[in-house]
Amino acid sequence: MNPDIQKDDFKKDDLKRDKSFDYNLLTTFHAIYSQKSVTKASVLLNISPSAVSQSLNKLRGYFSDPLFVREGSNLSATVTAVNLFSATQESFEALTRNVSVYMNSTARNRLIVSCPPYISMRVLPVLMALVKEIMPNTKVVHADNGSSVMLSSEALQYRKADLVFDCDPHYSSSSITYPILTENLTFICRKDHPRLDNSLNKEQAALEQFSIMESDGPAIKLAQQNINDNIGERTFCFRSSSLFSILSVVENSDTVAIIPIWLFEKVKNAFNIKSLSTEFSLLPVNIYMVHNKTSLQNKALGKIVAKIKNHFSA
Repeated sequence: MNPDIQKDDFKKDDLKRDKSFDYNLLTTFHAIYSQKSVTKASVLLNISPSAVSQSLNKLRGYFSDPLFVREGSNLSATVTAVNLFSATQESFEALTRNVSVYMNSTARNRLIVSCPPYISMRVLPVLMALVKEIMPNTKVVHADNGSSVMLSSEALQYRKADLVFDCDPHYSSSSITYPILTENLTFICRKDHPRLDNSLNKEQAALEQFSIMESDGPAIKLAQQNINDNIGERTFCFRSSSLFSILSVVENSDTVAIIPIWLFEKVKNAFNIKSLSTEFSLLPVNIYMVHNKTSLQNKALGKIVAKIKNHFSA
């Protein structure tokens, strides 16, 4: 058989096969792959779980493979799914970037910023002033990522935010990370604590209960482990991703907590709290600004990014 004829037939078969494939299903596939859950993928895509399941069933039929199988509470990718992800990841991200470039080339009237509430206190006043100066007709929308590294990564990957501020860097081929702030920490308790005056040592810590910042971020976990290394394992009676919830609990109980020194100085006269010195230094936590590389193709946003870096490095 003529090899050229075979080649042409193969191209025709590929074309027919391509036309029968709904490329919108790839968005669902990548969401399930990253989330390892139909329910979480539905939240990410803002559609119903049944719609995600229907798309997954179509993908399974098209590739004649289950693609994902349940392992405990998560979905585990099959070999076919892993290969499909590897084959489409670069193109899928490129397509998303190109759409982002197109959107950035049109009139921008919203700037979406993703960060936890505390970090928003540190960066949003600066950002708002810069937006007023450089992009005066733009509305700033704050999206609370709840101190979650996963939510921050998703905000970048799925273009749900223009800028992300987080305690952890986000390294990928499509994003840029800058350190902008270093947060020093301090122990606190209520002013009239029955056992603690102005300091905290290892022996005292062993007798106290603590409130702790809940986070899946490696930087926060590293800082918490550093504290354990210095004063031993602690007893926790309250966990929260909100520093203001922790402040409220501390001033109305005998618990001890750790907060940024900047926040302590800001609220020490409004809350019934005092700072406790220690014989060791608490490991500081950095704050990073992250954005997709394509964001800089919007000249106004590029100016804002540059000025934020300059402001906090001054």
